[in-house]
Amino acid sequence: MEVLCVCGQWRSKDAFQWEFHVDLNRNASFISIEEDLQFEDLMKIVSEDFKEEVIGLSYGMSLDIKSTVEGFPPIFVANTRHLRSFIGKSRSFDGTCRLCVKVNADSASCNNQASDTFASPVSTVQREIQVHTDPTSCNRQTSDTFASSVPLNAIPVFCSTVQREKQLPLSDFFVVKKYVHEHTCDTTHRNANHRQASTKLLGSLICSNYGEKKEGLKPKQIIEQVRILHGVHINYKQAWRVKEEAQFLVRGTPEDSYYNLSRWLYKVTETNPGSLTYQQVDAAGKFKYAFVAFGPSIRGFSLMKKVIAVDVVNAENGASWKWFFRGLSQMIPDASDLLVSRFGAAMVLNVYQVDQNEFEVKDETMKYVIDLEKRHCTCNVFDIDKIPCIHAIVAAKYIKRDENRYVDTSHLTETWAKAYAESIHPGGELSTSTYPANIGELSCPPPAIKKRSGRPPTKRKRSVGEFGVPGSKSQSHKCSRCGIGGHNKITCKRPIG
Repeated sequence: MEVLCVCGQWRSKDAFQWEFHVDLNRNASFISIEEDLQFEDLMKIVSEDFKEEVIGLSYGMSLDIKSTVEGFPPIFVANTRHLRSFIGKSRSFDGTCRLCVKVNADSASCNNQASDTFASPVSTVQREIQVHTDPTSCNRQTSDTFASSVPLNAIPVFCSTVQREKQLPLSDFFVVKKYVHEHTCDTTHRNANHRQASTKLLGSLICSNYGEKKEGLKPKQIIEQVRILHGVHINYKQAWRVKEEAQFLVRGTPEDSYYNLSRWLYKVTETNPGSLTYQQVDAAGKFKYAFVAFGPSIRGFSLMKKVIAVDVVNAENGASWKWFFRGLSQMIPDASDLLVSRFGAAMVLNVYQVDQNEFEVKDETMKYVIDLEKRHCTCNVFDIDKIPCIHAIVAAKYIKRDENRYVDTSHLTETWAKAYAESIHPGGELSTSTYPANIGELSCPPPAIKKRSGRPPTKRKRSVGEFGVPGSKSQSHKCSRCGIGGHNKITCKRPIG
């Protein structure tokens, strides 16, 4: 049996009219189909003719090659049983049969789409209904939703509007079977707290405003944007939840971050050789500690001054400090110059040479001893900054030496260039990478956090040495009963008189 294979796509003209649009950029092909031909062999033959590895096969109720409009949806050929049905139908047809070929379609499913525009499951159709619901219309709800139909009814029982859609057989196309557009409800029910305007839906519509480096919209801006673009009024609490949903869609949830933490640590050590990573969980299997030190940072730190700033997020107890410094000791050796004494500093004018490298510098009240060979000064500034202090500069000038030769190598430009020469490489997409078996066992849920009682703080705590906003004055509160500060009338101990 000779069959003409033609590339193209099926498209729905209206409710029950289908058109096959031929792809004019591709040639057709005649193939011979035997009665015992298997579906896999047919796929190989068509793939060789059209030079495509993945294809989809279908045919219409009319096998005539001159017919382009069909009264029923296309019938897909996805297995040997479907192929036997096509061969049986072709026997009763006098002429050359047509087999429609679609390129880049899933050949293993009968639910292949005639058009990518309509390739949507029921859940996606419901979301599109929510997006395109008229904001001036009343709220709608689905009732008795099945896999092939989506009925929509108005929430106010006294409103007569209704819409019912049904899925066509062997297709993902939906046809509106019933639609009553007249509203008998009050207009006050139509746009206030619209049911279709859920926080998840609105969050998906504004999530583009929340990138990695974008601050995003504030709740008041969300309220205004939803009102202008969609004609729906939401309150501040709903806008706050919409903001959270949008941030979750873009940045993920904290639970996902803790679940992927072990995978991320593995990728750090894989893409950045020499990195140190540690992870520890508690008795319940929840996250407890994590330690990360990038390889380029470790190698660059060896060229810098050994100044360490430590901040442990967990409660600063003995166990957390001990665990952190155990990991820190793997990358930083012990050094005697990490602990130095502190002395006072003062301006020096008089210099007295003791020997070739030792000097004594005096002012009116104090004296300082400088050793240029050891790069030491009793003022301690030379020892800490690794840059000659004013006493060392005066001593170097006294014997006509260049004070720049006593600057530590950590302050040189070439040392800084070596310290930052290496780059920290990203790990890439975590979901598409392969990991050892033990990495999946380290996945853990977030730690149990005890929520503080009372309202959360709204003002940031100031650091040491940080002053208030210029021009602002702190207001002192006094007791309204006795007029003395430090307490209020509730805790006032003065007798009522």
